[in-house]
Amino acid sequence: MPLCFLWMKIASDNFRLINTQTQEEYWAFVRDKICEHWLRYPLEGEVSDRKLECESNLLILLRKLREGLLAAKREDEFALNVYECSLCLGVIFRSPIHATSPVSRLPSLYLSQKQRDIPSPNDLSSEAISERALTTSVISLLHHLNENYPSQVSYFSHLESLPTSCFDQKSHLFVWLLSLRSAMQSRNYVKFESLTQTHFLSSMFKDIRGFAVADTLQIAFNIHEEAIRVLIDMLRAKMREDAWKTLRTAYREVSFASDSRDWLSRTVMLQSVSRSHRNKRTDVDLTDWINNKVKDGYLRAKEGSENRWTICRTNSK
Repeated sequence: MPLCFLWMKIASDNFRLINTQTQEEYWAFVRDKICEHWLRYPLEGEVSDRKLECESNLLILLRKLREGLLAAKREDEFALNVYECSLCLGVIFRSPIHATSPVSRLPSLYLSQKQRDIPSPNDLSSEAISERALTTSVISLLHHLNENYPSQVSYFSHLESLPTSCFDQKSHLFVWLLSLRSAMQSRNYVKFESLTQTHFLSSMFKDIRGFAVADTLQIAFNIHEEAIRVLIDMLRAKMREDAWKTLRTAYREVSFASDSRDWLSRTVMLQSVSRSHRNKRTDVDLTDWINNKVKDGYLRAKEGSENRWTICRTNSK
């Protein structure tokens, strides 16, 4: 089907992607658009209105395809690829609505793959299903932690809905998630920061493969890994504000002494861990962060001392 004609059919409100061949042609069309997007707007590139508009359009195209798959009750590897891609791009593009929709559907797709009565040679292996279920389950649980922070009610609700028989709950990645959630609940900022440091994550992500989604998209990065990094960046930003509130209560001043500077930088978690440029805005220099707090009235330069600031318990402005 010519792409121009396919696009005209997609634009129709009455058009639904139920036919298997049409779904696959449409997916090829969407994949091409995603590849074009990354070429035009690299992950590390500047954020612009045009880039955000393109991201929104891609998410709408994926939503249309998911609607067709749901109407057709399709639960094969093709559907799995589409839903995984939708989840990851919804997170990377910072669209909670588009990330939440596939989260509820993925568990049943993994179970369907696991419970096939007569598997065909092209079906996913049990090991491959487990790897994919583990990674997307971690992404979906991080998504719930971020969207409902500081509450963890939806996290536990979603955890109960996951097909735990489909993946190893003792895996390094899942144990890491449990430790991260515990650190958030107990407000253990030191532990949370150590669990989300760039070098720690790089080591942990070595075994995460891009699966078929990354292969078919032919992009230069692992979208599953980047989705996790984006979610961690958002959680670090929220934990940073809570850590700062604790610092204001527990300490009278901050300084730029060599040991104090490193400690403060780690405590308020200024470093971004994702590649996305929009997250790099959180990767600010400690001096800039201090200056912003002075400007906002939360710090005041200490008279007679260089590089020392008095903490204002309440906004002094």
